Amino acid sequence: MFIRFVVVTALLSISGCGSSFNNDSDMQIARGEFTTAKWKGLERFAAKYPVEAAKNNVQGCATIEYVVTPENKITDIRVVSSSHDMFAESAQEVITKWNWSKLPKYILTSDLKTQTRFEFCLRQDDGTCQSAEKEKACPGRDVIYSVGQRVG
Repeated sequence: MFIRFVVVTALLSISGCGSSFNNDSDMQIARGEFTTAKWKGLERFAAKYPVEAAKNNVQGCATIEYVVTPENKITDIRVVSSSHDMFAESAQEVITKWNWSKLPKYILTSDLKTQTRFEFCLRQDDGTCQSAEKEKACPGRDVIYSVGQRVG
């Protein structure tokens, strides 16, 4: 009887250790988080339109996933989807440049995983930017538009 108790206790301890591991890949994605009032102080600006893309008349998109910590640090940045590597690189770079340090620390009580979709379009002769086709290429509801100008 005592041996059975020890074995059951050991198994419960081992399974408890395994379940306490926090893996960011298991975190749920918070959709639409940046539309709430607590993020009002965060200045999010558009990604730089890649010069090569503008020269070659290339438009596209990139969806980037990242984790915001309670200390306003950005971790685990990864590309979810991208129509071209140039757009993915530009989008990844700008996320870390947003003014996270201006936010009050600990507006989050735990890590927050979210996604932002970046749409890259070139301004047309009439001043508009066509984006309907690209919206199908990269997922995400939190959208930031980068409007480029044709070069050369």
